[in-house]
Amino acid sequence: MSDYSQQGDDAEYTLSAEFWDKGQALGFPIQFDLVLKHLRQDMRDDWYFDCLQYDDIFKNPDEAKRIVLSLLQEWNGVYLGTRSVVRNIPKKGYGERYGLETDFFDRFVYQAICTFLIPYYDSLLSHRVLSYRHDSAPQNSKYLFKNKIDRWFTFEGITLTFARSNQHLLVTDLSNFFENISREQIIAALEKAIPEIVATGPEKLQIRNAIRTLDRLLEQWTFSRDHGLPQNRDASSFLSNILLSSVDREMAKKGYDYYRYVDDIRVLADTEIHARRALQDIIRELRKVGLNINASKTEILPPNASLEKLVAHFPSQDSATTAINQMWQSRSRRIVTRSVEYIFGILTSCIEAGDTQTRQFRFAVNRVAQIVESGLFDVGDALSASLLDTLSRSLSEHAVSTDQYCRLISTLDRDGQCLPALEGFLLAEDRAIHDWQNYNIWMLLGSKRHRSDRLVDLAARKLHEDIRSGEAAAILIWLRCVGETALIRGCIEKFSELPYQNARYLLIASSVLHKDDLKPLYGLVPICLKGTGPRAERYTSEEGLPFAKREAPDLLNLVDEVSEYD
Repeated sequence: MSDYSQQGDDAEYTLSAEFWDKGQALGFPIQFDLVLKHLRQDMRDDWYFDCLQYDDIFKNPDEAKRIVLSLLQEWNGVYLGTRSVVRNIPKKGYGERYGLETDFFDRFVYQAICTFLIPYYDSLLSHRVLSYRHDSAPQNSKYLFKNKIDRWFTFEGITLTFARSNQHLLVTDLSNFFENISREQIIAALEKAIPEIVATGPEKLQIRNAIRTLDRLLEQWTFSRDHGLPQNRDASSFLSNILLSSVDREMAKKGYDYYRYVDDIRVLADTEIHARRALQDIIRELRKVGLNINASKTEILPPNASLEKLVAHFPSQDSATTAINQMWQSRSRRIVTRSVEYIFGILTSCIEAGDTQTRQFRFAVNRVAQIVESGLFDVGDALSASLLDTLSRSLSEHAVSTDQYCRLISTLDRDGQCLPALEGFLLAEDRAIHDWQNYNIWMLLGSKRHRSDRLVDLAARKLHEDIRSGEAAAILIWLRCVGETALIRGCIEKFSELPYQNARYLLIASSVLHKDDLKPLYGLVPICLKGTGPRAERYTSEEGLPFAKREAPDLLNLVDEVSEYD
């Protein structure tokens, strides 16, 4: 590994595209600017979204390169990565999914590995795998994968043929999929496939280097006896495809009419017995890679399955959502604009029926959020006060949609009518039980500069109880927004015990303090966070708040921006 001295011509070369493209930094080629584009797109739906959307790094790629090189220096030329933090995010109903939150540069290297490997590995996957397939010629270079919504509809369309072909349909998914994936199995699957890859000898050496770097990262991140991939990450979805490729191949070899989208598996079968046999084989093949089906979500649908059953497994069979999706896929401004009427119809009917827990309601909320952010129409007149009231009142019952609710309230609630209700929710701590939900609400209150003495007292107590939580990170930003500098100052002595996001937010929040207040930080700030405060100050909003304006989606490409979780 090279000596990464940052002097003279040497420094200029290490910042050049050529240095990274040739694999001199990490042992495999990195198209630095392209990886940043892919990463930025992947981060659009981060659960614990960054208040500045990492503009301070994305808009300073040379600074990002310097930091990666400095980390390599510190680790003697080998990228080791840092420990992840486990967070919990509510799911529909009463469950929770876990999140492994990592620092920005670990995330960058993870994405770089994916961007580099996927052209080699994607061609090895079965055409019956519809999810997260490489787009070799995207309309926009920020897209690494073929359109996820289009691919899902293909998945639905193919498997829906069972109803008119007098077949049975086996429907199943995997139990705690990303949580149960083994690091050892992932690495073994990647290495086993190398002989099949179309690549030169030097390219295969670079592929092995990328796999070794990946192994070191996963060793830092996994939990529960070396299991678990970071969820809600494009790179993780790509790796899951590689792991399950052995299952895909074996099911095809056995002659099954088999299809998969991430961890959703469906098999068309002539009879119920045939479907049961397929299920047996799936279970046995999954066992070889340390996974199992989710029995509660496993069902065999007969050819005459009820409409209720069909809609449960084929959401696109709902006429309203079908119409809206078709309008969006038209990519016509006039037609997309017409979809607003249908979206509001869904919202109104769900509100009137009290059905804010339904897939339909979240679907509609997500679409409204995207349309609002695209600048399609003047939302001030388009959305009724009753919807805002419903959003703020249904937080307890519909925690999973908090991110979308907050996006809408942030944009639509011009007079702050919802803010007292949100404050009341946080103060009623028997209701505010989800760390991720509270994170979103504190961030919204901060962006609106909503303050009260009761909130200040709550913030102080929360920081004292657990300054490492996701909620505490958001509180630090809230304190910065409402000018509670004394509480920020009191947190500085705890800097060294903070996980990455909390430490980043404390540096952003403390940038408004006097330089003498920052003396306890001298020598404590790790390489990955150096310069955060000064950089962040350059990317505050017009109001002086540490919030970046969310990038407006392209109106004609809204369908490309829909998250897999929505």
